[in-house]
Amino acid sequence: MKLVVVSDTHRDRSFIRDLTNLHYDGDYFLHLGDSELSLEELSPFASVKGNVDYYPFPRERTLTINNKRILMLHGNDSSKINERYMIDNNIDIILFGHLHIAKIIELPNSRYIVNPGSLTRPRDGTEGTYCIIEINDTIKINILKW
Repeated sequence: MKLVVVSDTHRDRSFIRDLTNLHYDGDYFLHLGDSELSLEELSPFASVKGNVDYYPFPRERTLTINNKRILMLHGNDSSKINERYMIDNNIDIILFGHLHIAKIIELPNSRYIVNPGSLTRPRDGTEGTYCIIEINDTIKINILKW
């Protein structure tokens, strides 16, 4: 399964067309908040609510893909972004945004905390980043420059 993960796009709609065309083989398209777009404008991306979103997205989502549990949240409330929470709630991957800085933290027992950065307003000196996650027998995570 291939997941295309973005965050913090702040009203930019062009990424939807560009990423869905580039990753036409994506199984899931996930947005981690601060899109400032409606559900219709974000399609096919499933989203969580960021701190500047106006539309009623859920604050978090938990997905199960190939027997891996994935928690999506924006990250402005960072109380769940830690290994203890992952262990207690049987989470394999936490996906969060908010920081506009791409980062992958690999923890013991094949657990990961991932921030894809921001496509449109990066704060890490890049020209924008997003993430591709492949979940098969193993988990493979790559941050890609835009």
